[in-house]
Amino acid sequence: MRLEAALVASCALLAGCAVAQSARHAAPLPLTAAEGSGFTRTSTTAEVEQFVDACVAVSPRLARLSIGTSTKGRDLALVVAAEPPVRSLAQARASGKLVVVVPDYNPDGNDAIDRKNRADQNGPVEGVGQRANGQGFDLNRDFVKAEAPETRGLLAAGTLVVPADQPLARLAFVLLEPTSDDGFGTWGLLSSVTDGAGREIFAARRGVTWIE
Repeated sequence: MRLEAALVASCALLAGCAVAQSARHAAPLPLTAAEGSGFTRTSTTAEVEQFVDACVAVSPRLARLSIGTSTKGRDLALVVAAEPPVRSLAQARASGKLVVVVPDYNPDGNDAIDRKNRADQNGPVEGVGQRANGQGFDLNRDFVKAEAPETRGLLAAGTLVVPADQPLARLAFVLLEPTSDDGFGTWGLLSSVTDGAGREIFAARRGVTWIE
């Protein structure tokens, strides 16, 4: 998972934690492995799960669900932040006020940490995982054939599309793919969705719900 995506996921989870913490005057918020190491290393899948569980324990607005398992049998956690809280995918689909995060969509690739991976990337110094999943597939390119269990699990869970003309939605797009050659911004997808040109395309896809 890219560092930018990890930051967005962490911010979403910590936002839910912070609300509960302010109300309860609870213990300090949990730290990610990156934060705890001074950003010298990235999180393993086990550490991502520990972070998620710590956040869920702090806030009743957070729920940890699952969309299945990876090629190598690791859990594909799905975290829902909602008010009122939800406790199932069905409740999540019916809710109009929620944030859904899959914090580690490629746990097998994430745990293949090596300093040689993405050698031209600026950190973390202890290395990162790889793009390919346990089958050697690029999950970003698997949504047509859906050969990977990760892809099938995500598609089965359903898709929620949030229009980019909402507050902070554009920021989320920029954080996820600020300079990537194949990112949303580079392709102009953000402009298409914002202008409404992409709405019909997304809405026509099977399993997609457009949230106003």
